[in-house]
Order: sequence, then C-alpha cells, then structure tokens
Amino acid sequence: MKTILKYGLLVGVIVGVYMMLEFAAGLHGTYLHIGQYTGYVRYVILAVGIFLGIRDSRDGQPDGRITFWKAVGIGISTSFIAAVIITVSELIYIQFVNSGFTQDYIDFTMNNLKAANASTEQI
Repeated sequence: MKTILKYGLLVGVIVGVYMMLEFAAGLHGTYLHIGQYTGYVRYVILAVGIFLGIRDSRDGQPDGRITFWKAVGIGISTSFIAAVIITVSELIYIQFVNSGFTQDYIDFTMNNLKAANASTEQI
C-alpha cells in the first residue's frame, strides 16, 4: 500500500505541476494549437508512474515476483490515487488559475470545425 500511495501521489503532483507549466508557457491560451497535443504527455507520465510502482512492488517481494492480477491491482490503485490528485489540481486550475480555459477551448474547437467546413450537425 505504501508503494501505491507513493507513486499515486507522485504522479498526481507531477501532472498537476506539468499542467501549470503548460499554462505558464501559454499552451492553454496563446498557443492552444500546440497545447492540444502537449496534453498527451500527461498519459506518458501516468504510464511511467504505473510501471515504476509495479516494478517497485515486484522488487520488494522476497522472490522478486508478483502475479499478473496483483500488478493490475497496483496499477489501478495507483491510477485512482493519481486521478484524485489530478482532478483536484484541474478543479483549482479551472476555478482560480485560468477560469476562461473552458470557453477558450470551446471557441478554439468551434473555429477549427468551421475552418474544416463541418456541417451544423457536427458543430
């Protein structure tokens, strides 16, 4: 449980800090056309955190082995803890740091759809 908590918190904090760095770099406003892609780095951070958590748990076993289902449980638990931290960071971000982000992203998406000649139903 200690490993799950450690990696879940670590991943959650790293993703929260990364989100703030994206904002500071203008990727959530001025450079939204780039920011729409840099957000995928969050998934890489999560995958690496899950991998490291499972590996750390495996290395802590006397024989250096864990079952598949135990590894799945560690991954899901680590993801859940990280998700709680990330959700709180995103709520703080949207409420206090960049309250216009949601509308900016909606406008950005609408403009892209119009530029692509999307139908009214698609928009």
